[in-house]
Amino acid sequence: MSSLVCTLGTSTAVLSETLLSLQAQGKIIKTVHIFHTEGERVYYNQNSHGQETGLFAFRDYIQSKTNGEIKVFLHSTGKPDIYSTSDSEALLTAMVAVIRQEKNQQREVIVSIAGGRKTMSATAVLASILANADRICHVVAVEGVGELSLINDFYFDIPTNKIRMIDMPVIHLGDLLGQITEMDESNALPGIPITPWPELIDQLNANLHHYRRFHELYSLYQESIFQFNHLAETVGLILNHALTMNEIKVDAVHSRTKSFASFIEKIQRKKYADPMNQMEDLAGVRVVNYYHSQVENIISVIRSEFVIINETDKVPDYEHQFGYESYHLVVSLKENRTTLTEYRSLAGLKCEIQIRTIFDHAWAQIEHEISYKKQEPEKDKIRTELFEKSELLRKIRNEFDDLVKRVKNPKTI
Repeated sequence: MSSLVCTLGTSTAVLSETLLSLQAQGKIIKTVHIFHTEGERVYYNQNSHGQETGLFAFRDYIQSKTNGEIKVFLHSTGKPDIYSTSDSEALLTAMVAVIRQEKNQQREVIVSIAGGRKTMSATAVLASILANADRICHVVAVEGVGELSLINDFYFDIPTNKIRMIDMPVIHLGDLLGQITEMDESNALPGIPITPWPELIDQLNANLHHYRRFHELYSLYQESIFQFNHLAETVGLILNHALTMNEIKVDAVHSRTKSFASFIEKIQRKKYADPMNQMEDLAGVRVVNYYHSQVENIISVIRSEFVIINETDKVPDYEHQFGYESYHLVVSLKENRTTLTEYRSLAGLKCEIQIRTIFDHAWAQIEHEISYKKQEPEKDKIRTELFEKSELLRKIRNEFDDLVKRVKNPKTI
């Protein structure tokens, strides 16, 4: 069983053309919904033979010819034309409601765009996409046959060999849109509840933009990540070698590149428009050293080996952070390295180097694990406890620093 939803201007011939074409294909049409503009010529019209061809005459003709088996429903826009966006939105809302109503009756829904204004046809296509209509079609007269002469020559019984039905592609987005909340019915067409389609379409456009942007960023990340992997490994190797040559013992030098998830999260949080130039830590190296007193010497080595873009001493703000300190330098390779073939592709790329003591590094890992798993009701209590523990850790770290100084310089004992 099928339902036909169509648009109409003043020529009812397109309605009989569509209906006859579908019946010739074996479709059993049970309901016909006609969306039309308002005007006397819509309801009452005649062909050159004096036969009544208006909308009322078409409805009576169909119901009498089929013994009432096809129910015809008229849906007026209430206006002689589509004048504004709000008119189109009201029409869209009404069409979507009818299509969904017929789909709920387990009927195949066929939408015809053969009649009416172009804006009505465009709205019918959009309604089909949003409400999951099964088919979109159009009818035209075959070559050599004038469309305007069909209703004069054949009234409503137009031979199907004089017309041709064209199917159009339909994309189903209705299932993706989910449940639509109904709004006040006062703005709806008679008997048709209104839903917030303008807001829904705005959200859909935003989602499509986000989806497209996501794939653009994914492609950009995939194209660049090999170079930044190479950069992180290179900076890590150079720094490790330089620390060894300067007899600075550290616990570890780790290199890494930012994961795609972290890459996306930071772009959204920082609202980067040009992430590959604005993001300075896509490649990263972390130096985990033993004592706080080593930090200045490590920084000195880094300054001698790399071009320094900027430096930041990450001292914790105890209102928002807990306990650990970290010195960050954003660097790039010096020209004497990037002139070499193996490093040429890394010229100008940025890498962030972080320096932390082994105490600060351990605390950062523990604090992240605890904070990640904390329950919201206990948030303030846990923040207070973290602050207290971080102060203890800072005291122990400073005492170890003092102990090392005394061991290295016995005169201070």
